[in-house]
Parts: sequence; C-alpha cells; structure tokens
Amino acid sequence: MKRGALVIGLGGSGAKVVARLRQKLALTSSPFESRVQFLAFDRHQPTGTTGRLPQTHAFLTHLNASRGESAQAQQTRSSVRTLLVEDLRQGESSQVLRSLGEAIEVLRQFDINRLDIFLVASTFGLTGSAWAVDIAHLARHLAAEMKPRVIGVFLTPETLQASIPVTREHRLRHFVVLKELEAFQRERPWKQPYPLYPSSPVEGLPPALHQRPFDTLQILDCNAREIPGDTHAIPATADVIYYQLDAQVSAVLEEAAQYSPIQGNACFDTAGVYSVIHPSQYLLNQARYQLILEVLQTFFPVETDPLSGVPTHLVEPLALRPDSPYGKLNEWLKDVHRSGILQDIVQAAEVPAHQQGAQHERLNTRGLTAWKMILYQAEGAEHALPSGTEMPESLQPFREAHWNIFLRTLLERLTTPDPKMGTPGQYLERLLEASRRYTADLKEILNLWEKQGENAENETLREQIREAQQQWEARRRSFTGRLIPGHVQDAERQFLELKQRQVFYHQREVVVKTILEIAEKMRELLEKLNGFYQNLLQALIFHPDSVFNIARMELSGLKRELEKEKRIPSQELVIDEHFERHRVQTVKQAFLEEFPALIEHFLHSGVLRAELDNGEFSIPYPIERSSESETEEVDLSDPHLPPQALASHLNRMLGETFATWLLREQPGNTVLSFLSYISSRADQVAQRMAQKSEPLLRTISPVQNLRSFLFMPASSIPLESPYPLSLRGELREQIGDIYLIQTENPDELALFRVYHGIALDQMWTLEENEPRPLNPAELKPHILWIV
Repeated sequence: MKRGALVIGLGGSGAKVVARLRQKLALTSSPFESRVQFLAFDRHQPTGTTGRLPQTHAFLTHLNASRGESAQAQQTRSSVRTLLVEDLRQGESSQVLRSLGEAIEVLRQFDINRLDIFLVASTFGLTGSAWAVDIAHLARHLAAEMKPRVIGVFLTPETLQASIPVTREHRLRHFVVLKELEAFQRERPWKQPYPLYPSSPVEGLPPALHQRPFDTLQILDCNAREIPGDTHAIPATADVIYYQLDAQVSAVLEEAAQYSPIQGNACFDTAGVYSVIHPSQYLLNQARYQLILEVLQTFFPVETDPLSGVPTHLVEPLALRPDSPYGKLNEWLKDVHRSGILQDIVQAAEVPAHQQGAQHERLNTRGLTAWKMILYQAEGAEHALPSGTEMPESLQPFREAHWNIFLRTLLERLTTPDPKMGTPGQYLERLLEASRRYTADLKEILNLWEKQGENAENETLREQIREAQQQWEARRRSFTGRLIPGHVQDAERQFLELKQRQVFYHQREVVVKTILEIAEKMRELLEKLNGFYQNLLQALIFHPDSVFNIARMELSGLKRELEKEKRIPSQELVIDEHFERHRVQTVKQAFLEEFPALIEHFLHSGVLRAELDNGEFSIPYPIERSSESETEEVDLSDPHLPPQALASHLNRMLGETFATWLLREQPGNTVLSFLSYISSRADQVAQRMAQKSEPLLRTISPVQNLRSFLFMPASSIPLESPYPLSLRGELREQIGDIYLIQTENPDELALFRVYHGIALDQMWTLEENEPRPLNPAELKPHILWIV
C-alpha cells in the first residue's frame, strides 16, 4: 500500500503551521517530501507583503476578502463561509477547486492508493472555523479513489494568547466550534445525511455529509500560555503532523481507530511530541558563511561600521611604513630580474615624483648597449642571443620570454598572497601607474630622437650618406685618388661613420620600439587586471549585495533562527560548539593551503592564456541554466559584468567549495552520539523524553489510551550499540509499549505519542472558555452548524 499525504492550512494559523512543516521537510531531506502536497487557504495575504506572497507562503491561495462579507465589525462565520461557497460555485474558475485538483493530481502521479488529508486551523479564527467542514468534505470527495483519511488538527486560543490579544469574541467562537465538532464527531448513526448546501447545491459536490467530516480530530492547547505561538504552538503542531506523515505511524493509527471506534462523546484526540535534534543543516550553513567571512577578512582586512556591520574601507597593514620593505613593488614581485623590461618598470615605480625629470633624462641618454641589455635580459631566451654587436636574427624569442615572465610573476604573486603586505590592489595600481609612466617616457624619447634627427629614417642623414658614398666612389675612380690615396680614405671614413650612425640609430629604434611594444602589452593587461580587481573588490566586499554582506546577513539570520529553535519547548538542540569551531578552523587552514592551486586553476585558464598579440584574457565559470540541464560559461573577468552578478557567481562558487570541504569534516555518527550533552544515562534521557511528550492538551483527568512511537536513526539500531537498546528499554518501563520507527535521518531522535478517546468535558480549554452566564443570544452570531 502506497501512502501519501495532503496537508491543508486554513487561516493565518494554519498557513504558519504548513510553512513550518515545509521548512522542516526541506531541512531534514525527509523521504516524505516526494509524496506530500501542501496547500493553504485564507482570506488575507500574510502580513508584511506588498501585494505578492513571500516565498515561504507560495503555497497559499488567497480568496478576495472583499467579496461575500461586509465591514470588519460585521464579519461572522456565516459570511466568511459564503465567500468559500461563492468560489466553489464558479466551477472550473474556482481557486479552491483548482488548487485542490492540482495537488491531488500530483499525488495520483505517484500512484498513491491511501491518502491522509491533514486539515489544520484554529478553533477561534474566522477563516479556519468557517471553512473546515467544507474543505474536509470537498477534499474527501475529490480524492475518493485514494481512500482518504481526514485528520483535523485544531489549535485553541491558549496556543496563541501570548502572541495576539485573545478577545471574548475569540473565546465564544472557540466554545461554539468545539461544541459543533463534538456534535459532528460523536458516536451517532449516519442513516440520515447532514445537508451542507440545503437551499442551493454546489454543482459537482455532494450536497450532504454521509459520515463524520473528520476521521480523527486532534485538539492542541500546548500547555503554555506565556510562550508565543511562533515559538511553541506552531512548531509543535507542525511536528505533530510531521510524524504522522510516516507510513508506519499512519497505518498504526488507522488500525487503532478501527479497533477502538468512538464511544459516546469521547471523540477527540491529542498528541505529545519531543525531539532531540542535532541541527546539521543549520550548522553547515553557519560554518559555510563563517568561513566566507574569515577567508575574506584574511585577504581583504576591512573596517566595518560598528552598528550595521557593513564594510567601509580596507585596513592598511601596520607594516606599510616608509622605512619598511613592505609596500614596495620590488618586494611584492619576486625575481623581477628575470625580465629586464619588468625590472626597468619596477625601478621606475620607485622614483619619487620630484625626480621624474631626472629619470626621463637617464632614459634619454641611455646607450644602445644598455638598451640591448634590457631587451636581452629575458630568462628562457638565451638561445637567441647574438654574438658580438650584431642584432639577433629574430626578436620574437625575447618578446615571448618577457611576456611569459611577466605573466608568471604576476600569477605567482596573486596565487601566494601575503596578508602582511596588504591587498594586491594597491600593488596592481602602482605597477599600472609605473607602466604608464614608463611607456609614456619611451614614446617621448622616440619622438625626441625623431625631432633631433637621431633616427635611421632621417632624410638629412640619408642625403649625407648618399653624398658621402658618391664622393667616396668619385675619388676612388679619379686620377687624384689613385695618386693621393689619403683623399679616398678620408671619403671612405666619412661614409662609414655616417653609415654606422644610421645602423646605430636603426638598432636603437628597433630595440627601444620592441621594449615599448612589450611594455605596452604589459600595461594593457594591467589595465584589464586592475579593472577586474576593482570589480572583484566591489563584488566581494563593498557592494550592498557583495559576498561579504550576503554572508554577514545570512550568518546573522542563521544565528537568530538557531536561537529561536533553541527556545522551542517541544525540541532540544544538541550542539558541540568546540567541534564546530574546530571544524571551521580546520577547513579554513586547509583552504588557505590549497588556495594557490585553486586560484591558479582559474587564472591559468585566463591570464596565462593571454596571448602577446592581443593580451585578451577571461576567467570562465560554468553555471547551470535554470530551465535546462545544459551549462553555460560566464566570463567572471568581463568588465561589463555588474558587481551584483559577479557577487552571485562568486557566492555560489565559494559556498559550494566550502560546503564540500565542511562535509568532509562532518561526523558520520548520529544524534545519539550527542545525547551525552543531555545525560550519559539512558534512563535519565528516557525520563526527560517521557515528561516532555506529555499531551499537548490540558485535561481534567489523565488520558490513558495512547500509541507511542520512537523515531530513531536506522544506523544506530545494531546490537553493538548499547545506548539505543537501553533507551528503548527505559522508555518501555516508563510509558509502556512503544513502536520503533527506523529513519534515514541521522540528526533526529523523537518520541511521538497520540492520545485517544478524550471527551469535551475533560478539557480545561472548554472549562476556561465557557461563557458564564451562558447567554444563547451572545452565542448565536458565532453558530454556523446546527447538528
């Protein structure tokens, strides 16, 4: 038999319970989720919205409250029910019918042949109390082929009186609803159907009840008036439904109802629940965001606003003083001597601003030999060095060698950052500014040489060479030249001197232009890298949606949620704070050790592939398309990529990386290994669980008829583990027979108990809310069903 469930929340309280239940299923990766559908119906949208439902309430169907009812002061259960009936009369256009039909159709696809329909509402709210019977009747009818079993779960005014002001109107409505439910559910013959739509039947819907609207009716007051409903009643009610989603529990309770039918007015049930939870998912997410913040602070130390925590500016390292080697390019870039051009640029960066003129003059007066030494100083191009003063056959080996040295030097520095030296940004900016000055100086020198005629293409020099050559040849052929050889030698010497000057100018131009070309390519790449770095800095730190800010806000939210979870009376969290801190530090240290390889993986595909001819580079990152199974690559270095989009990709990248690494450190044991935080003795833990799982309904006399279920991680059941066996034995001693439910959830140990056969006059909630004196006229506006 394949069981499924449909959980329906009515009104504000019902919607909150459904939202909490969905959250619990999402956090525990429960096997129930694939065969459970969630719905909620209300007349109003959740508070705090601006016209659209928040993501957590996307399951909620909102019926327009302006139809079918008049002013707020005149609203009654009858007028609110009219709103639902009018919607049902719309047939295919009905919001309620459409939502229910879609949910049931999804369950049909899973071949569900036994359906549990949970309907949760409050007894004192207008919406839930007015719609409960109709929705139960409608859901049973639409899912008839799945043999539905309808379970009503109702919250009393006591559950929420610490959160909302409970008025006399609430208490009167609560009293009337309990009396109506008792009339529907008590032991009685159903030979005569109860008409739901006597005057105007709804098309396609049976007009009358032929059985009780609910197979089981569970009442909860949660025994705690001083605790807000969101902290106790809502989570406890969600847990009550959650544990009944289990197929074994559902089958046991169904069988119990068959063997113990309702007798007289004892037609109500209640439940008790207590769970011990190791919140692995919370702790994993908390550790992930903590890691992101600590790693970012390691590489980008920032000052934050003391009130908001928003980063304001980068912290300058204390080591950056004028007399310190830190902060200097020749200390940040290691082994710059491997490239004469890079070394020349770095040396130019150290020249103070007031000495720029002298630096320019030194470059202008630098000799050809010195320029050649700079060009030939390229590690890896030794095979191309010429012999003597001749120029090499090709300068391409030197161009490529300088370019590759530059790339590898940058990559080496970027992959092994030294936090004591500050962030890479200040050095990239300094190196970029130095390359700009250096290339500007070289261009100015070439222009100056051209103006001064000190270039090989100078027409005056070329004319002088032609004239000297003609004079030399004329004297060599003349009689005087043969008679006086000295005249020929003088002409030849003059020609050769001019020719050597032209060759000198040519070689100097070729060498300096080659150096300028390489330096320009370095500058262009530095421009792109610096732009990428500034965009990266915004995406990582300073943008409102940066990785840092998102991690900061998420971590703060997780801590608040965890504190809220700790205050829930129906559960107890067990956390090893020392282990969690140790896990974060272990992963952080491992990440910092492997960081160079990780960065090189990304930069290698981009920076190292930047060719000398174009200097283009990219850092591709694959992302999955939301609507398709295919992936596409996003260039993280794209200057047109907004910081917010870049931050989103980086957040995903870091989150996935840290989650994977943290899971490596995740302990393989179950929640039972953490029970020593409560007590190392199984009898004490059993006593605590038994006391905490007492009925969530205060009764005048003790309730005896019950079914108890112990949810325990399956991996902890083997005989070689004594604690589970001892705990089960101790629980049997204290509460009697107990069903063992082995689960795949390693993080939760729970005791769930269902109490049957409670009469209305046994409940303190009826005693405390019964109006005195009983005035029928005062009750009449709240009465909807006369059974």
